[in-house]
Formats: sequence, C-alpha cells, structure tokens
Amino acid sequence: MKAGDFAARPDHAVGSRVAEVVHAAPVDGLSFTGCCDRTLLELPRYERISHDPNQVSCGRLTELDERVLTGEPFVTQHQNSEQLLFELAVSVRCLCNSAVILPRAYLHVRTAVGELAGPRRPDEFWPAELLVRIVTQACQLAGY
Repeated sequence: MKAGDFAARPDHAVGSRVAEVVHAAPVDGLSFTGCCDRTLLELPRYERISHDPNQVSCGRLTELDERVLTGEPFVTQHQNSEQLLFELAVSVRCLCNSAVILPRAYLHVRTAVGELAGPRRPDEFWPAELLVRIVTQACQLAGY
C-alpha cells in the first residue's frame, strides 16, 4: 500500500450484524450514564450514547444491582445508612429505566424502608434479602 491509499473495510454479511448497544447520555452535568452508571471512559469504544431514551438499549445492571442479586451480605468498613439508601435510590432509578428522577426514587426507597425495615441504627447491618425487598417495594411505589 502506498502513501495516500486507503484500505476499504470489508463488508459484512447483512445477517451477521451485531446488535448495537446504546447508553443513556449523562445529563445535568453528571459524569455517569443514566442506564448503567458508568463514565464515558468506562464504556467500550464501539458502543454509542444517546439523549433519546427510546434509543437506549443498555441492559447492564449497576454494580450495586449485581451485588443485591447475589444475595451476599453488604459488608463495608463503615456501612453508612444514608449512603446505602442513596445507592438503593440509584438502583431503583435504573430499574425503572431512568423514568423516575433520583429525588423521587430516593423518596420511594425511604418509604419502603419505613414499611419494611422500621427504625434502624446508622451502623446497623442490612441483609441482602431486606435490600431486595426494599428495592422491589420502591419500584412498585414508582409504578414499575
């Protein structure tokens, strides 16, 4: 190949196309996608982003969602209840396909905690089974 020449990409058969993954573009100055809470640098180069929610096809769960589904206990150095409620609200928002704004998701989580967990100490352990029930209840309160 000489300088100035270019190589054409080989055409792929029409039936062999891989489904394109489209992520929700970060909004309101945030750094993370609305679908899977990853930064743009964490996304594979061949995947796209869009501001149109109808085009979003990312089905990846957030790290917190994956931990909840394993059933393993949530053990951290200092389990902060408020941080945990925020993370649950982010999960509810994602599970509702970002149709619920984060403050509303947080209110649904707080309501679900009040109904299912009762008063808790800030450093009290939250079993995974309880977290799953809280997220499920919060999604139902959000209409999903």
